[in-house]
Amino acid sequence: FVNDDSNPIDDMGHGTHVASIAAGKGVLNGVAPDATIYAYKVLNHLGNGNSTDIIAAIEKSVDYNQDGNFSDHLDIISLSLTAHCLGIYNENCGPDDPMSTVVDNAVGVGVVAIIAADNLGPGPRTIGSPGAARKAITVGATYKKNYENENYAFWGDVNPRMDQIVSFSSRGPIMLDEEEIIKPDILAPGAIICAARYDSIFPNNTNIYYYPCFDDEHVQLAGTSMSTPIVSGSVALLKQAHPDWTPEDIKSALMITAKDLGYDANTQGAGRIDVLKAINPPFMTSPLILDFGIIDVTNQILPMIISKELLIRNLKPYDITLILNITNATNNRYVLKTHNISSVNVSSLTIGANSNASVNISLYITPGITGSLDGSLLITENGKIFHVPYTVNLFSYNIFSCADLILEGEYFLNADIIESVSLTDHYDRSACITIIKNNTVLDCQGHTIEYKDVDYHYFYNYGIRAYGSSASQLQNVTTKNCIIKSSNVGLNYVYINNGSITNSILEFNNDFGIRLVHSNYNSLSNITVKSSPYLGIELENSNYNILSNMVLTSNDI
Repeated sequence: FVNDDSNPIDDMGHGTHVASIAAGKGVLNGVAPDATIYAYKVLNHLGNGNSTDIIAAIEKSVDYNQDGNFSDHLDIISLSLTAHCLGIYNENCGPDDPMSTVVDNAVGVGVVAIIAADNLGPGPRTIGSPGAARKAITVGATYKKNYENENYAFWGDVNPRMDQIVSFSSRGPIMLDEEEIIKPDILAPGAIICAARYDSIFPNNTNIYYYPCFDDEHVQLAGTSMSTPIVSGSVALLKQAHPDWTPEDIKSALMITAKDLGYDANTQGAGRIDVLKAINPPFMTSPLILDFGIIDVTNQILPMIISKELLIRNLKPYDITLILNITNATNNRYVLKTHNISSVNVSSLTIGANSNASVNISLYITPGITGSLDGSLLITENGKIFHVPYTVNLFSYNIFSCADLILEGEYFLNADIIESVSLTDHYDRSACITIIKNNTVLDCQGHTIEYKDVDYHYFYNYGIRAYGSSASQLQNVTTKNCIIKSSNVGLNYVYINNGSITNSILEFNNDFGIRLVHSNYNSLSNITVKSSPYLGIELENSNYNILSNMVLTSNDI
C-alpha cells in the first residue's frame, strides 16, 4: 500500500521486529513460530502512513480475494501503529473514527484485532486510534524482568521491576460526550524485547536503550508496538487450540485469566496476559469489564444503588463451583482512597455442565464519593483466582476532591483539596482538576488545591489542567477564584482559546505558576503568582492574550 509496488518488504526495521516477535522462526522463535504471516505494508521508511492505506489493508484482511465473501478472512490482524488523539476523542480520532470503525467491523465478521495502545503515557486519555476501537484487544506494555543497579532510568522508571507498567504505556479512559470506554484491555511485556533486526539498525553506542542483542541479527526495542505482537502470537496459539472460539471468546479468555498487577482498570485493563492460563479457562464472562459508566450524582437522592448483571458461561462438561468475592472500590488519583460500596448477590455458585448462570454486582453510592472508581470481582474455581474488573465514574458539578470535569457546565469547588503525595516508584503526569470540554467554568470559590510531600523527580502534576488539541481546540474555558499551591504547574491551558483566568493566587509551584501553550485570545486578570522556582508565567506559542492587574513576585524568572 506504499512505495508504489506490491512488495511489502520492510525498509525501516519496525515491521521486521514486530513480525518476528509474533511468529518468527529461527535461532530466536516468536510466540507462535508456526503461524503464517500475511504482510500488508502501510507505513513508509520513516514509519509514517495514512488512514486510507490502513483501512484498505484491514479490508483486505477481512476479504482476502476482495470478492465480497468474508469466509476467507484472516484469523488475526496485528497493528503496531497509532494515530495520536491527544485526549480529545471525536469522529476524527477515537472509537467512532474511520479506522476504529473498520476494526470493529472486522471483528464483527470473525477477525481478532490486536492493536497497540500508544506510547504517550503515563497520563490519562492517551490511547490512540485505532486502539480506541471498542471491539479491539488494545495492548499496553510492561517490563519483562527486574532491572537493578542500572546507571540510568528507563523512561523515568528507576530500577523497574518485572510486570511494572512502562511509564510510556498509554492509559485510558476514552471520554466521549456521555460515554466512558475502559482501555487498554490487556498488558504484555513491551520493554525491552529482543527480536529480529532489519539491516544494521541501532548499532552499539548509538542509543541508550536500543542496541544489538543475542547476535548481530537481533536488536532490542521497546514500546506497545512490541507488546502487541506478543498478544497476537498468543492469540494464534489460542486459535490453534480452540478454532471454534469467536473474537469475543478469545478476548474473554485473555482478560479473565490475566494477572492483576494492582493498577486501576484504565492503566492495566484486566492485567498482564497469562496465555498458559488462558488456553484452558473453566468459564468465560459477559461483559468482560463491568462498566457502570458515567453517573451524574449532582442532583441525585443519595444514597442510591446501581446494579449490573454478569453472565458466567461454564465451558466444562461437568459442574463447576465458584466462590465470589468483591474488592472495595478505589480511587487511584495520587493517593489510594478506598470506598466500601460494592457487593455481589451470592458468595458461591454452582453452574451445570456447559450451562450459564448470572450474578448481580451492586454499588451503594453515598454522598461525597466522586471520581473514577474501580475494583474487581474475584472468582475462585478449584483454587485458581480469576477476576473481572468493575469501574464507575461518579460525577458532580459540586467538587470536594480531585475530579475530571467531563461535561460542559459550571462547577463549584466546595472544599480545600489537600493531597499528600510521597511516591518514589511512580512517574505521573496528571492534574487534580482536568477540563476537557468547551464552555466549562470552574469556580473554586476561594478554596485551595495543594500538594504535600511531593518528590518532584518522580511525580509531575498540575493543579488545574485544561487541554484541547491542534485538531480540536477548546473554547471558552474559565477558571476563577482559585488558590493553587505546590504543583509542578499550577494552572495549565493547552490549545485553549477565548477563555479566562481571574481572581486567583498561585504560589510555590515548582516549574510554572501559569502556563499557556498554543492558547490564544484569553484574558488573565487579578492574579498573583509568587515563589515559583522557575517561571512565574509562560506563554508558549500563545498570542493575543490580555494580562491585567497581575502581581508577580519572588519567582526565579
